[in-house]
Amino acid sequence: MKRLLLLAAVLALTPAPAAADGCPASRCGTTSSAVPGSRHLYLRVNGRLVVYDVVSGTTGATLPRGIASADGRTYVAPSWPKRGPTTVRRYALPSGKLLGSVRVAGRLVAQAVSPDGKRVVLAEPGARTTRLLVLEGLRPIRSVRLRGMFEVESLSPDGLRLFLIHWKNNGYDLQLYDFTRRRLRATPTFEPNGETEKMVGQAWAGVATRNGRWLLTLYTEGDGSSFVHALDLRRGVGHCVDLPVVGMLPANGASALVLSPDETRLYVANPLLGFVSTIDLRRPRVVRTMRFRTPLRMTTFSFGVGPNGASSRAGRTIAFSGSKLVWRYDTQSGRLGGPFRTGAVVTGVAIAPDGRVVALAPNGSMTKIGG
Repeated sequence: MKRLLLLAAVLALTPAPAAADGCPASRCGTTSSAVPGSRHLYLRVNGRLVVYDVVSGTTGATLPRGIASADGRTYVAPSWPKRGPTTVRRYALPSGKLLGSVRVAGRLVAQAVSPDGKRVVLAEPGARTTRLLVLEGLRPIRSVRLRGMFEVESLSPDGLRLFLIHWKNNGYDLQLYDFTRRRLRATPTFEPNGETEKMVGQAWAGVATRNGRWLLTLYTEGDGSSFVHALDLRRGVGHCVDLPVVGMLPANGASALVLSPDETRLYVANPLLGFVSTIDLRRPRVVRTMRFRTPLRMTTFSFGVGPNGASSRAGRTIAFSGSKLVWRYDTQSGRLGGPFRTGAVVTGVAIAPDGRVVALAPNGSMTKIGG
């Protein structure tokens, strides 16, 4: 089963990983996300969200630190005055229009938003307990106070179950809280052989499906291997999907996660280790791995920026970046195009409605590739 030993000396040289299982592009690091076929690219910059129009090449709304829904239509951002309650604001995406706000007692942080943006989970950690509050729209509907330190991964599509990380002195456990039964239990994780065992690893990056079915998280291990934890939010179970390529940190954490438009496949593209793996989420398991002839050298990789990836409207093409390079991958033939050079480190990637790959530079300028 999964075993991980991360050395402090290694971590000091690597970008900050996801804090726990499940870290979608709306939350983690300096990275981008784009709904297939959309003209809008969302970029995280120091926690804030910046909206770019990849057709006109213009910059749109800039929103404070918060969380975007997986469907790319809602953004939730809490703020904390020096005194008084937390103010939670809801914005429409991509316009950035303020939809409303509510004040809730305490100093809470937003930790999860439902894929459709209707619900948000707020957390108020304490020395001995963690308070969790669920809002529907701007109305509090459920709350619980749990003994210990908990972090929210996600919530079930009906909003009645919370998927949690229970942090302990010697690690963490994945747990599920059921509001109907008012009960906390373990979240089972299945190995490929069907056995359930405790999963141990370091979460690095993740993405959630827009239909509310999956939370998909890349994990790394001390022996150089990595795997995807596919958490089924409807059934309340997880699946470990081992990736076939081995490489030590930080290389095995430098993967872009790209969903197909129909959300039945996850593409894991790593420019440092030189592979693209396709995971069939209906099983789930790896069904194809394509190897690069010339992977990106680690000395040229810009750690802390991506890598980023995106899918075309029909899903025939995905694009992903590494440093100043961009690749195109044909999901049907398994052929790789590129690398295509840009003039700056690529901070965001999208595929415009016309099929061209758009690479975003730190100054907001865009390079368009192909057609």
